[in-house]
Amino acid sequence: MNRPVIFLGPSLGLDAARAICPGEYRPPVQMGDVYRAVEDGARTIAIVDGLFERIPAVWHKEILFALDRGVAVYGGGSMGALRAAELHAFGMIGVGAIFRDFASGALNDDDEVAVAHGTAESAYLATSVAMVNLRSGLLRAVEAGCLDSEEAQTLLDTSKARFYPERSWEGLLGDARSLGLAPARIGALERFLEEERPDQKRDDAVEVLKTVAAALGVPRAEPAKRFGFEHTVYWETVETYCSGRAREEGLARFERVRNHVRLFEADRDRLLERALLFFLAEQEARRLKLPTADERVALTRFRASRGLATAAALAGWMSANQVDRATCLALARAEMQLNQVMQRHIAIVDRHLAPVLQMEGRLADLSREVGAKWQFVAGQEIGQVSEQDVDPFVQIIDWYQERFGPLTESVERHAAERGMGSVHQWREEIFVEYLNRAAAC
Repeated sequence: MNRPVIFLGPSLGLDAARAICPGEYRPPVQMGDVYRAVEDGARTIAIVDGLFERIPAVWHKEILFALDRGVAVYGGGSMGALRAAELHAFGMIGVGAIFRDFASGALNDDDEVAVAHGTAESAYLATSVAMVNLRSGLLRAVEAGCLDSEEAQTLLDTSKARFYPERSWEGLLGDARSLGLAPARIGALERFLEEERPDQKRDDAVEVLKTVAAALGVPRAEPAKRFGFEHTVYWETVETYCSGRAREEGLARFERVRNHVRLFEADRDRLLERALLFFLAEQEARRLKLPTADERVALTRFRASRGLATAAALAGWMSANQVDRATCLALARAEMQLNQVMQRHIAIVDRHLAPVLQMEGRLADLSREVGAKWQFVAGQEIGQVSEQDVDPFVQIIDWYQERFGPLTESVERHAAERGMGSVHQWREEIFVEYLNRAAAC
């Protein structure tokens, strides 16, 4: 992709931006957006505005990922200035006065660039004024003779004490009146603001775009390596988030489902723990470098465990659950991957089974139940339980599958997956359970 990818929002209007620098303009950056831009083939990325607070902000690690891939990453104006100040030592290119103030330590608080703004439909129209704009505007007002330094600092302090969505020039002028500034001073400040319209974020956004535009078409030497990119667990979190993230409409719809599950579902804890389990299995499979699950085997197991024996049954299940073919295969592979990881760590899982049963309040009852089961068999003076003591083995297998799930592969494989030391041990357990249930009928 030769055109730069530029993340822009309330700092500058889109028409004005396009007149300065051609490029692919995207909404304010959030977590995963830089990663996806790199995966899309971007060779130049510019970050001006970004989202935060209720949405995960762009991660430093994904910018480092872009830099490691040789992508030129520029930042300035708002979120871009913050990230550039933090990452310029690693090769991110910072632009503008706001970047320089953060890089030098003159500014430290993220709220300095924060503004409240509208949605994409309103072109991200800002509804508050950034603290950096108030600072630069008042500094210029002092230089113009509208205020003295002490008055300007007092007004800055009152604005800084406000929550960022409540900061505005109107509020600042109201503070000036409340603090008893001379009417002449206030009038001079009002005229200055009307005429000059100071906006440092806008000015820096323009500078970022001019810098990027000037670099277009200029041969760029391969940047010197300033760091070694580490593929950490946290980076795997970013990759998982990005690769699995639905598009905005689907994500918004699922957000309601997610909220319902977390607040109202009776089996909320089980669902969330299973979601976490799938995530951890995915990370562990990658760490162990397990081979990708065979698609045909995974799908066969997936269908068998759900009783989807026919093509019509599978199609009906997919339709009812709004699942397409690709998603169905992905679910089958994920389930088989979980099973593979479970087999690798079966002894560890067994070690943690007793504490889990204790937390569930079930260990004592199960211990009594199992003890009674084997005591009953011992009382029958059967000796070693074998096929001769119960119904034909084929009938027992049918009973077992009907109640405890199908055997999707061989008996040997099934016994191993259930953690049995041998097929003989598996058969003995089944026979004893069958005898007890038959006696209870």
